[in-house]
Amino acid sequence: MRLFLLPISTRRSLIYCERRSVLSPPPPPGAPPPSFFRRQIDSVPSRINKTWAEWERAEKGWQKKLTVYANQLFKRIPYEEWGLKSIPALTAKRKEELEKLANGSANAGGKGKGVEVVFPGRFMEKEKVLGTLETLATERQGLHRSRLYWSVAIAPLTAPFTIVPVIPNIPFFYVAYRGWSHWKALRGSQHLQLICKLQSQVPTSSKTAPAILTLEPSSTLDSLYAAGLIHPTREKSREGPEPSIEEVDAVAQGYGGKPEGVKEEGPLYAKKSKEVKVEGSVNGEEKMLLKRWNGKVLAERFEMPELEIEIERAVEQVEKHIAEEGKKKEVEKKDDAEGKGKKD
Repeated sequence: MRLFLLPISTRRSLIYCERRSVLSPPPPPGAPPPSFFRRQIDSVPSRINKTWAEWERAEKGWQKKLTVYANQLFKRIPYEEWGLKSIPALTAKRKEELEKLANGSANAGGKGKGVEVVFPGRFMEKEKVLGTLETLATERQGLHRSRLYWSVAIAPLTAPFTIVPVIPNIPFFYVAYRGWSHWKALRGSQHLQLICKLQSQVPTSSKTAPAILTLEPSSTLDSLYAAGLIHPTREKSREGPEPSIEEVDAVAQGYGGKPEGVKEEGPLYAKKSKEVKVEGSVNGEEKMLLKRWNGKVLAERFEMPELEIEIERAVEQVEKHIAEEGKKKEVEKKDDAEGKGKKD
């Protein structure tokens, strides 16, 4: 299991679990075949995806309109929910597996049962990774739980829509999907919470205790982040040379990162800081670290096509939030100025 922890801005991050294999492992020799019910459950996602793709390819009709409107609704689902949904639901078997690993009783064949966390080490301090994961795991659990109960409660009220001929009961399917989505995000967050809890219980001074989390700062991510902040477009990023270590450090420092291997007071760092032009320093304000076009570049580099839409969605939502916060501050400043003017 490999997690990508991607800072979207200087204050918000996206968690995403890589889908290393969409195929179930082959059953052991002599194992009974899966039941009819299990086969039907396993085939549901593929059948839904196939039907949805056919509707999207339609030139006109209610199917085409439905996919257009639904895709707009999907964009409004918080990127945090999509990220938690990418994490497999916590099962009893997985819980037992993690607890055995934490207790040091995992057998020699347990390699790979831990969790690898990949993140840009120069744009996110290693010491803050566990705390960030814990926040992402717990901050939305109450919301997903309450929305799940709400979806279950309201689903029967959509039953009258089944009397409409030809067109399926769209309200029911939407409520059912949102309920499933909240359940998936809740179970994924519980999985991540357990991982963080068990990792926090491992003594930091112990050299023999197995690590639940393996933190892997990625120089590839550092380079991609820096290139995205230096260059204005994806084309320029691809045409230009890959940023050097000194350039990456200079960009990271400008955005509140923690450069490694280059001293701030050194002449090489000072030279590179002047040469590298970035959008601006943090100065206590929230700044974007990724752009929408970064999603395709990152997805291609790590060979994860599904990561592109996740990054684009997260960047779009965070940009919108920052813009709204900026407008609120401007209104507050204007109100304060008018208030002072009246007093004078």
